[in-house]
Amino acid sequence: MVDSGKSSFVNTLLTMLQDESKQKICSSAAYGGTAAHTTTKVHCYNISRLHPNCYFNLWDTWGLDETSFVPQQVKYLVNGQLPLGWRREYSVDEYDNHINRIKTSLSRRIHAVLFFVSSDLVTKAQGMKLDLLREAFQLLVNEGLSPILVLSKVDEMDPALRRNAFMLTSKLEELRQKAAVLFQLPIERVTYTVNYLQENERNWDIEALAYKNLVAALDSCETFIQNDRSREDHFVKDEKSALAVEVNSRKSAVFDLLPSMEAGTFLRSQERTSRESMWELDWILSYKAFIGAVLIVVVLIILFDV
Repeated sequence: MVDSGKSSFVNTLLTMLQDESKQKICSSAAYGGTAAHTTTKVHCYNISRLHPNCYFNLWDTWGLDETSFVPQQVKYLVNGQLPLGWRREYSVDEYDNHINRIKTSLSRRIHAVLFFVSSDLVTKAQGMKLDLLREAFQLLVNEGLSPILVLSKVDEMDPALRRNAFMLTSKLEELRQKAAVLFQLPIERVTYTVNYLQENERNWDIEALAYKNLVAALDSCETFIQNDRSREDHFVKDEKSALAVEVNSRKSAVFDLLPSMEAGTFLRSQERTSRESMWELDWILSYKAFIGAVLIVVVLIILFDV
């Protein structure tokens, strides 16, 4: 969603991950506070460069609205096929051949999604924007992901949350319940965030809440990878089974062929034996005819001598 606090959350998360001795609030991701797109291209933050023990990438994208939601573009993004720096105004149709040539790897594949929705949109609970967001959310589910719904700007609805980010007020719980119904999610998959905005000093509650949401996202990553490996194992198992069936089928075909081959060998052997027997018979008959002819000649000579 445009102006839903995605980039503000990124800044809050980057601040939380930096060294404790640093008190400056990060502002790496531009944030707006207007209805216009502040983030206009896909940006990847390699968190291991910031924290050596964190091996994951954090992707920031532009918000979704009637002009920026392109289903095919979202599919390319979560499957790791959009190149870094891809801008929202680029056409997937124009670059389709190039996109399909990009090799998808685990470093580019999206394993978890934090889906930010402004709290006021949930409060209204109607309109084209909400329908669009639900469509986009379902698209992610269809791609095998389990997005976590993050309610942003809850502190505008209840200012007390900025003073204590973990204060579970009745308003906040009602909002979570309503969002769970609208997006057909269990309540455990609906969370919220309070981000740094104009603060000059770091706040433990704000960063602890960001950490909690990060842990939830990493747990989703782990679940996705395990399920993906399971699907891959099933695929390999199915492929092996299919191969075994094919091998056994070929073996059966060979074994079925052997009797006919043996019969054929027997027939050819019999044929060869018959030809040899006929040759021998012809030879014997010729020999006998020759002997008979000699005997006749001898008899005639004897008769002439007499």
